[in-house]
Parts: sequence; C-alpha cells; structure tokens
Amino acid sequence: MGIGAPSQTVQEIRTYFQDRWQPPESLDATLEYRIVLSPDGTLFQALPLNGAAARFIDRTPIPLRDTPMTSPFESESTVLLRLVLQANGTVQVFAE
Repeated sequence: MGIGAPSQTVQEIRTYFQDRWQPPESLDATLEYRIVLSPDGTLFQALPLNGAAARFIDRTPIPLRDTPMTSPFESESTVLLRLVLQANGTVQVFAE
C-alpha cells in the first residue's frame, strides 16, 4: 500500500506539527499515530497507535482528511509516516 517517505516530506510533516503542537495540560503520555499521505500531499488517514493517542486525537493538530499537509510527491502510492507527539511539546516524525 504505502512507500517510504521522501526526506523532504518527512521534514515538511515535522515542521507542520512543530508549528501547531500545543500539548494539553492533562497529557502525561506520548501520542503515536500512523499518518497516511496521498501523493498530492493531503492527509489520507490518521490512525492512533496507542490508547492515549485515541483519547487525545481531537486535541492534536491532525487535520481533517484531504487537508493539504506537504508538497505533492512523485509517487502513485500513499506514504506512511509515524508521528510521535510528546507531553513536553517534542514532535518526531519517522518514515515507515
């Protein structure tokens, strides 16, 4: 289904979330999501990977489906990323 993300796409997603992530005061866990991007750079899907991520998804800067998040990339397949949002405000993004 998905392919590895180009490094530019990973950096654009990291910047997207670093600019927007404000951890809720009640957060005491790390939130992990699988982000699936369409080739046009829009969000295809965001899947919570732990219980805290499911509980707090509405308080994250994850946009609605089909929202542009990155530049389009040269692929006919989706790109899979892992997004890690920490309670201290740290954002990590990894190609999957």
